[in-house]
Amino acid sequence: MRIAYFDCFSGIAGDMALGALLDAGLDMAVLSKELKKLNLKGYELKRSKVRRGELVGTKFDCLVKGCQDKHAHRSLNEILKLIDESSLNNRVKETAKNIFNAIGRVEGKIHGAQDKKDLHLDGKGNYIRLPILDPSPAKAGSGSRKIYQKPMPAGQIFLDELGDIDSIIDIVGMAIAVDELGIDKIYSSPINFGRTIINTRGGALPTPSPASLELLKGAPIRISDIEAELVTPTGAGILNALSKGFGEMPQMKVSDIGYGAGAKELNEIPNMLRVIIGERKRAFKEDKILIIETNIDDMNPQNFEYTLEKLFKEGALDAYTESIQMKKARPAFKLTVLCDEAKLEEMCSIIFSETTSIGIRYHESNRFKLDRKIVKVNTQYGAIKVKLSTGPDNILTVAPEYEECARIARAKKVPLKRVYEEAKKAVEV
Repeated sequence: MRIAYFDCFSGIAGDMALGALLDAGLDMAVLSKELKKLNLKGYELKRSKVRRGELVGTKFDCLVKGCQDKHAHRSLNEILKLIDESSLNNRVKETAKNIFNAIGRVEGKIHGAQDKKDLHLDGKGNYIRLPILDPSPAKAGSGSRKIYQKPMPAGQIFLDELGDIDSIIDIVGMAIAVDELGIDKIYSSPINFGRTIINTRGGALPTPSPASLELLKGAPIRISDIEAELVTPTGAGILNALSKGFGEMPQMKVSDIGYGAGAKELNEIPNMLRVIIGERKRAFKEDKILIIETNIDDMNPQNFEYTLEKLFKEGALDAYTESIQMKKARPAFKLTVLCDEAKLEEMCSIIFSETTSIGIRYHESNRFKLDRKIVKVNTQYGAIKVKLSTGPDNILTVAPEYEECARIARAKKVPLKRVYEEAKKAVEV
């Protein structure tokens, strides 16, 4: 599994995230080619190596050309439509839309809607705001205040900077980068926020900005004394939608490291976002097996024991029966056998010869399995075979072999569970 860890020691912004992934190996030409699949014109992409403090990283910029309005207004619905109508692959589309939707919901809560419940999807998939009371005082004799009966598209109310060309490029570019680099999961460090006042088109706001703080609700954050906006809503939206967890860096075999530069030079720390990419080894393996099934309603149930023994002897991975009810409420058994593909014909031959079945079905199935090994442990009752397996959290599972434990229990005339306990204790020691 390929994972990426965002080390947000100096916060995060959309351009910093994209710069870090470019620095970690994303091909700028591929990014540019993929972004052209959007029906979005009038911009130029630029990457450059810059120094921030003692670190050197990649600065990513989206430059608006000529008379294009960098702050051209676009609603959330328009942006989602822009993405849907592009020729980007489905994974990129869904990732980008998840980020925009996360930011859109929060911007709506803060700037547009009265409450989160005021925002919902209409039948056409558009975000709309539910009717709310007219905020103006009711006139004498006019009764209660009027209600806005016509829902308004939420995007037209609250999107603010979300519709900027550079925001769209940052977010869709991030989705492209994750796909191109083959990143399966993203994790993040605790988030470092600055403390200052920022000017937006809607007026002055404190930092952490309301949107960024809302987007990272539940994540571990630290508000430092650095007088700068370290976390932008775009950066917070990326983490909200994509991060699978916040905290220490997961164990991985590191393959790539990238630094994405922020716009400003900070005195206190390098204004950089660091991304660490690597492989995280699964604690389990995956393989394919065949599942063989047959329903039997006219066979002496005592014969199943012999059939199962023979199936196991000839290489079945597992075999078992279940009680079922067939047509006309007839009681029956379903025989299920798990085996490797090479054993299919042999298993079917045993079933046909040892049961009354006249038809068998089978299909391929994926399987996850833990690494396991058989070891012998010494106990007061003698040597016993034990199966050991280790799970994802390094939890050891100990399973003494039943046949050996049962044989020893009979021979020593002691309870079976005591033999089990002794075998487990021997492993722990």
